Amino acid sequence: IRGADEPILNLYDEVSLKAAAELHAFCLVSIDMTRDDILARYDTRHTVTAENGYIALDGEPAVKICDVKNRERHNLMNLASAIALSIGYADKERICEVASSFTPLSERCETEIIDGVYYVSSSIDTTPTRTRATLEGIGRRVRLILGGRTKGLPLNPLSDALTKYAERIAIYGEASREILSFINSDKELADIPHAAFPTLTEAIDYANEGVKAGDTV
Repeated sequence: IRGADEPILNLYDEVSLKAAAELHAFCLVSIDMTRDDILARYDTRHTVTAENGYIALDGEPAVKICDVKNRERHNLMNLASAIALSIGYADKERICEVASSFTPLSERCETEIIDGVYYVSSSIDTTPTRTRATLEGIGRRVRLILGGRTKGLPLNPLSDALTKYAERIAIYGEASREILSFINSDKELADIPHAAFPTLTEAIDYANEGVKAGDTV
């Protein structure tokens, strides 16, 4: 944003909040704060917020959240930011049409409900930080399948998210030993039911043990 006359900021972390307090913004985006909250604290021409079941543009309902295909927290933030970038280039009707019909990337939080159980495929999450974002976006306890091929990245970013959201962890693939060691080295994580398996099929079976309607795998 250095040199920008009117930046667009997503009020997500301390850095963006601090920047917003020091700048005149073209648009401020938040799915946690209302338009009134933003205008009371910051100087901005426009706002995009999540209010009363809608993504709102300048306080006016624009996109019904239940019409959005991927409604996890990070996906809603991305959508709100995209809407902010479209201001002045697209009218509200076109924004609503695109936001409601947009198909996200394959394997990114794709959800299917079978017998009341939510099965989420997010194998595009190939780093610990992506997996953490998905868990935070789902925002509820899940039976988690972790594994695949290691990238040699530290697994520490997963600690808090696993503690908060994982009720059972199935591990498989090349990274099994690394993930298992990471979990067993942390007392809180080690208390979560977990096991490693040689195949994905076995990992899925373990994740599904005792599953019931309303659960998420």
